[in-house]
Amino acid sequence: MSGIISAKMNRTRTRKVFLKTLSLFITPLPFIGALLLIVYPNYNDIVLAKESFDPQGKTRSVTLHLFTTLAPSKALVDYEADFDNSNSLEYVSPEVLARFQNSGTVAQRLEPISTTLNIESARINAPIRDGEDAFAMERGPWHFPLSVRPGEKGNMVVIGHRFAELPPSTNTFFNLDKIKIGDKITITQQGGIEYTYTVTETKVVEKNDRSILADHNDHRITLVTCTPLWTSKQRLVVVGQLDKAYRNI
Repeated sequence: MSGIISAKMNRTRTRKVFLKTLSLFITPLPFIGALLLIVYPNYNDIVLAKESFDPQGKTRSVTLHLFTTLAPSKALVDYEADFDNSNSLEYVSPEVLARFQNSGTVAQRLEPISTTLNIESARINAPIRDGEDAFAMERGPWHFPLSVRPGEKGNMVVIGHRFAELPPSTNTFFNLDKIKIGDKITITQQGGIEYTYTVTETKVVEKNDRSILADHNDHRITLVTCTPLWTSKQRLVVVGQLDKAYRNI
């Protein structure tokens, strides 16, 4: 009889130990969840602020699965893929494209080159894609084919998706609104040829405002993406001027 009682007492003690151990794991869960809900919306700003103190950009990116879980669903947002809309500034008229191709201008600008766009202040570090239409943007920032090439006199236009990819990916213009006047934009081509532009202007324009694509007599770069975030209602524009040290006039 005493053996039975002893066995029951042992099982009771074992159960209590198990429940106490389990509680050590379960009790913090609500606090951890609350902490994530507080930290997550500010994750991107926290990383940018931290990297601003590291000019070498050595800070390691942290992959958070919550970034894609909590972000608005693509099915619920006004997505950016409206490139066939002739009212969109990204639209390239077949007639205009054919005219440029016949002159050899676009063909030359679409020659395969290894070109990388880097903006430390916005955590952007991506290959620039060439293509006849904006669907090339599905692979990353797209060089508008009617604009000049890196370092050339005129307006080099690069258009990128805002939220097709999310941080910590750097192949996106998600952080383009973080750029400030005076920030540096670096274009690096194969062979180590490098052009540095200084940001001189940021603005918001309507989605059909093609004036930002106009050519100029200076050496500039124009970066374009959708705004406000999660919509394609308007376009966010960042303009940079080529630093004099790199000019070849």
